[in-house]
Amino acid sequence: MIRRLRAPLAAALVATPLLLFLGGRLSLPIGQVAAAKPPTSLSRAFEKVVGELARRAADFEKQREVVRSLEGGGIAVNRLALFTAAGQALAGAPAGTGLALTDPSGNIHAWWGDAPPLAGLEFSSGGLAVRWSATRVVVVQRKPVGERGFSGVVYSSRSFPVDAPDFARSLGVSGASAAWRPTAAGGSPLLTDRSGTVLVSARPAAAPIEFPGSRDLAFGVVLLACVLLAGRMNDPLRIGVALALAFLAVETRFGGIDSLPPGTVAALSLGWIVLPFTLPALAVRPISDHRLAPLSGYLLLAAGLYAASGLETPELGAPLPESLLSLPRVGGLAALMLSALSLTAWRRETESRGRTWITAALAFTAAAIVTFLAAVVPSDWYRVAVFAAAAVALELWSRAVKEARTAETFGATRLLVGSTLLVVLAASPLNEQDRARDAYSSA
Repeated sequence: MIRRLRAPLAAALVATPLLLFLGGRLSLPIGQVAAAKPPTSLSRAFEKVVGELARRAADFEKQREVVRSLEGGGIAVNRLALFTAAGQALAGAPAGTGLALTDPSGNIHAWWGDAPPLAGLEFSSGGLAVRWSATRVVVVQRKPVGERGFSGVVYSSRSFPVDAPDFARSLGVSGASAAWRPTAAGGSPLLTDRSGTVLVSARPAAAPIEFPGSRDLAFGVVLLACVLLAGRMNDPLRIGVALALAFLAVETRFGGIDSLPPGTVAALSLGWIVLPFTLPALAVRPISDHRLAPLSGYLLLAAGLYAASGLETPELGAPLPESLLSLPRVGGLAALMLSALSLTAWRRETESRGRTWITAALAFTAAAIVTFLAAVVPSDWYRVAVFAAAAVALELWSRAVKEARTAETFGATRLLVGSTLLVVLAASPLNEQDRARDAYSSA
């Protein structure tokens, strides 16, 4: 047993620092920056982004509904149209951009994106203000609008990370710029007002520079380790660990693993690990312990339901890149459900009843999916009902799969169809409930 664990443990030891590096939690010490001033490319990029704030405010002011509202003359202000105009002014804006329209008293009439933080700001003579926090810096541009009738103020803002190299990445620059971070004081001027007041400075970060392409190289090394670990594909433990490490590498490099709860990541990784152990059931090979198989199946179902609770699946019509990036997550959930169904089906021998169990399984699962999607409520009892329906569906499908295995017909087909419907039953209603809760909280 110890000898069997050597290769998976060695692969995990090699992959762990590389995964930490891919996630930005570990840096490669390859030198420090000695320059006294930030690179010209960084300064120009920051100035361009700040200048973009004034342009978007001007675009918003020129929108027809905004012009009509600013004319006054007893014309009712159409706030919905103002929101729409704000959204059009921010079309194509990067993440962290916001816009708001207020009256002279500071009451907000419309906004879009990340609403600018207005409380307690001190604006310079050029209409700029900066707000600092532990992790972000927000630059706000103020522009008075309207001369008669309704007058107001348009605020446009952009938020930036204060850590390197994230600050340079948010500006679309790399190379030497990646070693610099913004600071309120104590560095070289990065943003000044027309009066010469320094609003944002820059200084070299304490973190070392990253070699260009180093993350892609680390990603490739992890995948190579996974291929070597899987070897001849004859050891389910090595295959499972290789699949889990590949899943973690893809999520860390491309999928944004930080957006997932740690428990969800662990559950999805478990799905990839146990999948090779249950795949032999497709060929109707016996499992070592029939008594523990059903219990293990229900435990995997519980893990799948837990993972589905923290997993955000793409909506219909989502862009292709977003859908592709979600495939490893959905695959991990599908692996949990397939393994759960495969193990649960290894129970005592039962007499074949024709198509009784497959008909019941299909009818119940389809009815449950339609019912839960048609009656989404933000109550905790809704989740309890989804979990109970998933357990009943698993029992029905396990009997249908066992029935087919006994008759030696279509066991693999029923297993695949049943696990797919279990994924839909677990993920879709819970995602819709999360969206309903968000809608209620923002209403």
